Amino acid sequence: MASLEERVSRLEGAGEHMATKADVADAKAELKADIAKSKVDTIKWVFGIVFGAAALATSAALLFQRIFG
Repeated sequence: MASLEERVSRLEGAGEHMATKADVADAKAELKADIAKSKVDTIKWVFGIVFGAAALATSAALLFQRIFG
């Protein structure tokens, strides 16, 4: 069985790889920035797709009008 000193030194050594409050705050800030950027990218894609669909529908309507009109 390990002595108390060995157990305490193992516990103290285990904390070296754990994140600090500053590390967690930095990760949280990076995540918020990434989420904000992805929202902007999503909005750009949605507007692009809607604009493309509207242009396609208008072109198709004009084509059908010219052919059958």
